[in-house]
Amino acid sequence: MLFAEQAMKKQRITSEQTVLYARVSSREQAEEGFSIPAQRQLLRSYAQREGLSILIEFSDDETAKSTGRTGFGHMLAFFNEHPEVRHLIVEKVDRLTRNFEDYGALKRLGLTMHFVKEGTVLHPQAHSSVRLFTGMRVLMAEHYIENLSEEVKKGMHEKAAEGGWPTWAPLGYRNTRSPEGIEPDPEKAPLVVELFESAATGAYSQLDLAKLARRIGLRGRRGKQIAKSNISILLQNPVYTGTFIWGGKTYFGKYTPLITEALFQEVQDVLANRTRPRGKHHTFTYTGLLRCATCNGLLTGERKKGRYVYYGCRGSQGCRRYYPESTFDAETLRILNSLAIDDALSEWFITELGYWFDDTTSNHTAHAERLQKRTTELERLQAAGYEEKLLGRIDEATWRSHHERWQTEIDELRTARNTTSPLISRDEFLRRVRTPLELVQRAARQYVAQSEHEKASFLRIVCSNYTVCDGSITVSMRSPYDAYRKAAESGDWLGDRDSNPDSAVQSRLSYH
Repeated sequence: MLFAEQAMKKQRITSEQTVLYARVSSREQAEEGFSIPAQRQLLRSYAQREGLSILIEFSDDETAKSTGRTGFGHMLAFFNEHPEVRHLIVEKVDRLTRNFEDYGALKRLGLTMHFVKEGTVLHPQAHSSVRLFTGMRVLMAEHYIENLSEEVKKGMHEKAAEGGWPTWAPLGYRNTRSPEGIEPDPEKAPLVVELFESAATGAYSQLDLAKLARRIGLRGRRGKQIAKSNISILLQNPVYTGTFIWGGKTYFGKYTPLITEALFQEVQDVLANRTRPRGKHHTFTYTGLLRCATCNGLLTGERKKGRYVYYGCRGSQGCRRYYPESTFDAETLRILNSLAIDDALSEWFITELGYWFDDTTSNHTAHAERLQKRTTELERLQAAGYEEKLLGRIDEATWRSHHERWQTEIDELRTARNTTSPLISRDEFLRRVRTPLELVQRAARQYVAQSEHEKASFLRIVCSNYTVCDGSITVSMRSPYDAYRKAAESGDWLGDRDSNPDSAVQSRLSYH
């Protein structure tokens, strides 16, 4: 911003009159003693000592990475309008410019520039070594800006590694200053969830979903309507499940997810298997799930006599066969019945996993505290070593050797500490365990009464595919239902733990 605080006096301008320019590039600089008032006081003292009369003052509190700063631009205009004023005083080179475009504009004006803190006066007839030295300072300042940009990117990667969203919030979220980085937007988050739930039905094309977004009032960050081409991008973004990709790596966010992983996967299956919206009157329960073991082709559904549904393989390897839907229903019900457990066993299982989570978290916390203690010790060593170098008690080479070794260990400790933190809270962990358990407990008795569409939605949550080989059916389950199936078949719900609820609970009580 321009601060022309000292009005020009109506007097004849002499060659001894000068312009003062001050700049800060961030609030942090102002708080650390580089404020504009501090710079002005320094420059005014210099002008008085050197016999210069300050005619006008300009200042900026903007970045100097690019050209076109407001105060700087007004200053250039002033020099162009008053060719008799050729003196400029500024604190140092990087307070004036950090790019060669601005530096070139100043040089073309033929100014005498006073860099107070650096003790340099650059005038048109200055020795080539002075001009070279000043140009090098501009180059170093420009390099500083580029390095600062790299550090910002590094900080964003570190935040992502800690589970915090590092940049602008995706649609449905808003940015916060918390470690999580984002939180659900109370207005847009429910609309994003509605869009996912609608997409999961398979009854909408991308154009239909774009129209739906407009109808319910879901708009982009700048209030623009969401284009059809962006609907697929939004629906394939795993950020809404609590997982995100940053810099080519996948991270588990600490922020609140908007949808479950099951719903997200259901939408992905719909997007992968559909070239057009599926009609509501021709929904087949197992469409996209049945695969022939011989030709690896998908079985397609057909309705016979308006009532009976068959799935056929039209392969060219002698595997053209048809199977009634009742065959797959029978296998599905058999698996669902095997997964169902009584309430007592379910509660015991959840309780034991809660104890396991507590034990694991306690161990992680203790380990993280040890890592933090060592990190603090190394940081103290760095600070003490730097002070010893400044006092001349150790040479530069020794300092750098120790500093680099300490810094390497600090970086390793920080990375290790990030991996020891629990990715989700205890409540969220138990919720993710309880939800699928409750689902399979009632699934078998509800499945028969469900519509074809409801059955299809359920199966895409629980199963990944059915493989058919000469009438033999193999069903692959999604996580965590595959683990529940193994536990149900073996009767071992906790691996090497006692699978008897009564003895396990008694064992736990004996420790309290």
